[in-house]
Amino acid sequence: MTRESTDAERSLPMITRRSALTATAGATFSILLPTTPATAQQDDRLQWAFETGKQIISSPTGTDGNVFIGSDDGNLYAINAETGDQRWNFEIGFRVGSSPTVADGIVFVRGQSLYAIDAETGEQQWVFESDGSIFVLSPSQTVVNGTVFFGSQDLYAVDAESGEQQWVFETYLSGSPTVADGTVFVGSVDNNLHAVNAETGTEEWAFETETDGRVESSPTVADGTVFVGSTDNNLYAIDAETGDRQWAFMTGDMVRSSPTVADGTVFVGSVDNNLYAVDAETGEEEWAFETGDRVSSSPTIADGTVFVGSVDNNLYAVDAETGEEEWAFETGDRVSSSPTVVDGTVFVGSRDGNLYAVDAGVPGSSEGSRARLGTLGHHGDWAYANPGSQQETDSEGMIPSFGAVSPPTLIVAGGGVVGVGMYAWRRSRQTSEDTDTDTATGATDTTTPNSPSDLATEDATGDSDLQERATELLTLAEEAEADGTYQQAADAYEEAITHLEQAAAGGDDDEESKEELKTEIEATTTSLASVNAVIDARESVTTTLQAAEQNFKEGIARYTADEQTVARIRFRQARDAFEEAQQTITERDVELLAQPIEVSFEQEATLPSMTLENLAVLDESTVKTLSSVDIESITDLEADPENEEVMPAVVSGLKESDEISSEETALLTILSWWYEGASREFTSETVISRRYEQADYGFNQST
Repeated sequence: MTRESTDAERSLPMITRRSALTATAGATFSILLPTTPATAQQDDRLQWAFETGKQIISSPTGTDGNVFIGSDDGNLYAINAETGDQRWNFEIGFRVGSSPTVADGIVFVRGQSLYAIDAETGEQQWVFESDGSIFVLSPSQTVVNGTVFFGSQDLYAVDAESGEQQWVFETYLSGSPTVADGTVFVGSVDNNLHAVNAETGTEEWAFETETDGRVESSPTVADGTVFVGSTDNNLYAIDAETGDRQWAFMTGDMVRSSPTVADGTVFVGSVDNNLYAVDAETGEEEWAFETGDRVSSSPTIADGTVFVGSVDNNLYAVDAETGEEEWAFETGDRVSSSPTVVDGTVFVGSRDGNLYAVDAGVPGSSEGSRARLGTLGHHGDWAYANPGSQQETDSEGMIPSFGAVSPPTLIVAGGGVVGVGMYAWRRSRQTSEDTDTDTATGATDTTTPNSPSDLATEDATGDSDLQERATELLTLAEEAEADGTYQQAADAYEEAITHLEQAAAGGDDDEESKEELKTEIEATTTSLASVNAVIDARESVTTTLQAAEQNFKEGIARYTADEQTVARIRFRQARDAFEEAQQTITERDVELLAQPIEVSFEQEATLPSMTLENLAVLDESTVKTLSSVDIESITDLEADPENEEVMPAVVSGLKESDEISSEETALLTILSWWYEGASREFTSETVISRRYEQADYGFNQST
């Protein structure tokens, strides 16, 4: 289903609640929140918004009247679910991209290390540091039968009470693990989904994807089948016991979103901008819902409604049966956080730095395998809320049952697009060939000419290699910024930050070197913020020019049809929008049009004919006069691009010789601006300035 929305529906929400942010180490980047007033629809749906100091890619967990969320500002927050007031924050001092897991009154969350924090007081119980680096963008953790399971480079099992290591499974994770019936299912950079014994940490089987596809989404399990996405564009269904493939569903691009299963249907997002509903038994598509951009979070379902976030800044609610949009809620930036529904409220983070509480429009809480198994956020009724509890399989087979002597059963929350992290969306238009996966984030570096990924090399995991790559990426970013290719610059800056953070989290450097790396990270973050501000400004100018150009063409059509009043309105709207675009460009310290801006719009305005003799508004004598100078169609009137005047030279000459009247001069001048098609490229401020003058001329000539 293709999403359609009005401008009003896409207006940004008004922030109704702001938190006081406790200062954190290294938190030097401030968030500029949108100031656009909420529409009635947004205002009615928004319950509150809680502001952190930086972007949120962590997925929220809601339990016992609280919501727990991590932020890139280095804090874990506990927030009153009803009011949006902060209860406490725990300063980790490192970006928190993992999703909190709450079990038996303890919150488990990861920054550089794994922390156990009292859910009531916010006091640290213990901290665990692995031999390998634990990165903020890598998979999250969960607790099953008194054991915390989490991934860094390797997969760890740690005693939930003491923080003591039980075992480690050595691999380079690229996705997040999940478990059923004593088996761990986890993706690795070797393009395999591994099945590992949860008690011993030994491998049971491995499933290899079809075309070197990384398994970056979190697997989910239902009715003895493992469902998982891959960067080879496939959603796979795999027999949980044997590792045999049951079916593969191909989307139009990489599948980094983590699937959820409910009522015999698998719901999963793709980088091809679609949320898919797939029959869990056959692998046949039931429907596809198209968002405005890449699907950047993992879906959840509550009471027959699917909720998912997108790079187009929206949280979508979609009817699970039909794939029709129920509503969309727009935040101030991309929604990479995966939503969680608790008692009729959707909690979701945004890269604008806010945690939003939004009326779900349904009374229940998150259902389906993802929420029930605790992957990417959960609520208090998830399968392992009590670490010692024994769960029974439900009618859908989503909660595995264990005997009294069964081994611990592992589910590691997290992964999916959150595992891919802050630059998952950047890979949307790249192929899955010649890849090299970043082990910290699970994001795939795809070899594309003139991209940051060209600088990635195989097996470069040491601190010195990471720093060398970061230096090369920073050079590429600065060159791209100087050339005006701002998105490429942002991509390179983001990837450089990832490598620098990996190096800072490693154990090879002394404290002085680590401090230097942190300083470099802060400087690079500032550069990234500056480039992103330029990208946002270009997007704003693009939107403004799009509206201006559509009004401009309609003004021409209305004037030609002698609908002067409407033409005057349209020319005025176009003129004002062109002026607004000029002001935005002038106010920036950088050249926003270093690369051309192309706008496209709905082609509604038309002319009755492109042939002048067929236009009733022109006298026959005027048509003959024009024909005598070889002007027979509107295309013959096209203004000379070298002519700086609003009026074409040929029309000006006819006017000066008194061969046409003032009214005909105005009409022919306005007709000379017409062009076929519904797109236009703006290459410089001069082009916009000339369009402003034309719109102003049309406004003044309309009566």
